[in-house]
Amino acid sequence: MVFAAKLISNAILKMNINDIKVDTRKLPQDRFTSISSSPKFGVYETDYGWGKPKKVEFIGEDSITISDCPNVEGGFEIGFTRNKIEMDAFDSLFANSLLI
Repeated sequence: MVFAAKLISNAILKMNINDIKVDTRKLPQDRFTSISSSPKFGVYETDYGWGKPKKVEFIGEDSITISDCPNVEGGFEIGFTRNKIEMDAFDSLFANSLLI
């Protein structure tokens, strides 16, 4: 996962946002995922009067979220939702990759 994250990060850094034009109607709808949030939103710094949150989770169907990490300076959390079958498969693959 770390290797994939580095590849994605390098690709993003090389991109010119002005050159990106995507017609989402042409994307396969069964593979479409929404991305919301940003580590720059500072979700763990929000205080509505009863203290800062200890855990923030975004919910939505087939979504990916990225937020700042409350415990690690400069760190971030990645969350995603999929259907139960896909999440069970991911859980198994992820747990097994940690054992390697």
